[in-house]
Amino acid sequence: MPRVVVGSEFFLDLDRWQTLERTILPELVARRPALRAWSAGCHLGKEPYSLAILLDELAPGGGHDLMATDFDARLVERARAGGPFSEHDVDRVSAEQRARYFAPGGPPFSVAPWLVSTIAFGTHDLRRDPYASDFDLILYRDVQPFFDDAVNRDVLRRLSAALRDGGVLFVGSTDTVRDPASLGLRPREPGFFVRSA
Repeated sequence: MPRVVVGSEFFLDLDRWQTLERTILPELVARRPALRAWSAGCHLGKEPYSLAILLDELAPGGGHDLMATDFDARLVERARAGGPFSEHDVDRVSAEQRARYFAPGGPPFSVAPWLVSTIAFGTHDLRRDPYASDFDLILYRDVQPFFDDAVNRDVLRRLSAALRDGGVLFVGSTDTVRDPASLGLRPREPGFFVRSA
């Protein structure tokens, strides 16, 4: 039996995911029905899968372009496998969402293959590799502790440049974005910054 993936849960910092669901995503989808989004530092995949769930609920069949990357190829492979995840990992996933977005049975839980197929997983070094562009939404959550201040500043600058005008950067509750205006960002809600022209 495969080892259950441990770590942060789906919808970590639930209040911020609720803001994303209720405010940020509806506004983005109203402007561009098919969103382009990137989970930068996706770890085991719980954040891009959480986003894929919300987008399917909000705009099913929207043809969204979802990308998820991490520096560690082993983590990327585990994320691409869609689990298995523990009961704790899916604690914030509703019974209806478990029934629709996960394979039958559990624990442990595995993401349904059709949802896995909506995300393009790959390896990427945020410090050195080129960045894609024209994103409507970038998730950069709980990656900052792995970098020193200078690297974080450079990564944030490059992430901001990778957003479309009006695109949104979504960070974790323990992350900081100092002097966002100098990065071309303006605060929107706690954890959300908008790229300004």
